[in-house]
Amino acid sequence: MEQTAHLTRQLSGKLLTYTDVCLDEFRKEFKKKMENIDKCNRITVKIGSSTLTHAATGRLNIRRIEALVRVLSDMKNAGKEVVLVSSGAVAAGASKLGFPAKKRTLAEKQALAAVGQTELMRLYERLFASYGHSVGQILMTKDVVDDAHRLELVK
Repeated sequence: MEQTAHLTRQLSGKLLTYTDVCLDEFRKEFKKKMENIDKCNRITVKIGSSTLTHAATGRLNIRRIEALVRVLSDMKNAGKEVVLVSSGAVAAGASKLGFPAKKRTLAEKQALAAVGQTELMRLYERLFASYGHSVGQILMTKDVVDDAHRLELVK
C-alpha cells in the first residue's frame, strides 16, 4: 500500500487515520513472520533504533511506536505473555538533546543512553498505560548476555 503524506485516506469505504494504516501494515508484516503466533504463550519482540526512529532525522517515530504498543497490548489482552526488548536509548537521548549523528565516544554514548532510557521508559509507560498495562525494565549489556551465569540470573 502506497503511503502518502496525507493524514487520512479512504480505504474500502472506511476512513482510516495514518496511524491505522501503519498499524495494519505492521500487523501484516508481523503475522507473515509469525504464522504460528496463536500457538505461542510468550512472545518476545526485539525493536532496534532504526525501527524506533525516523531515518531522515533520527528523532523518535511516535506513530510507529504507538502502533507497536497497540499491537503488543492487544496480544497481552488475548492472554499472551509479551516481552519487548528495546534498544534505542542512545538514539532517543541524541534526539532529545539534539546531539549530532556522528561517531561518538563511549562516554558520549553512555550519557546519551542515560537521557534516552528515561525518555523511552516514559513513552512506553504512557502508551502502555493507555491500554491498562504496566511496564518494567531490566537493563542488560553485552557482557551480561555473553556470561552464561549472569544471563541465567536475569532469567
